[in-house]
Amino acid sequence: MNKLICLVGKQASGKDSLCRYIAKEYGFKIAVSSTTRPMRSQEVNGVDYFFLDDEDFFKQELVEHRIYETIQNGKPATWYYGLTSNAIDTKDNSIVAVVDPHGLEQIIDYIGEDKVLSIYIDADYESRLHRALVRDAKFELDEFYRREVTDHQKFEDAIYKMNYIVLNLDLNKAIKEIDEILEKEGLSHGRC
Repeated sequence: MNKLICLVGKQASGKDSLCRYIAKEYGFKIAVSSTTRPMRSQEVNGVDYFFLDDEDFFKQELVEHRIYETIQNGKPATWYYGLTSNAIDTKDNSIVAVVDPHGLEQIIDYIGEDKVLSIYIDADYESRLHRALVRDAKFELDEFYRREVTDHQKFEDAIYKMNYIVLNLDLNKAIKEIDEILEKEGLSHGRC
């Protein structure tokens, strides 16, 4: 049976890197979210996210969506993220998605718990701060701190609701754990 693998974790925990690994090594489709946030320099529209304005974002049929109150260029801003039903349709293939705890709940309500495998990606504060600095040339420390407070509240109990937990202090070790989990779940390399 095809599965939707949901990777959940705080900012800069390594979710996107592990998502790309799973897609490449296992042949899973990546559920591409839509967002209203600005595109980062290394991102590609339609690959990393579908970058939309607010009006087009809400014209979609969203299965789950999230709101982020943020700081952009020193000013308050609101960014939206969400997944459509087409993005998480496991009829033809297993899929891997990056979501937050609330998004995971919305997805489970929509497609059923038996079709979802949730993996919490954990990393300590210092590792996540370093990753955030490296990945974004327009990094704003105030925004990282603000999201850290929000993430602490949002993810406080999430770890207890996951099928698995992977500690990502070293990407190669985290990949090995992911491989062991997917093998245990019967999701072998290149096959669903």
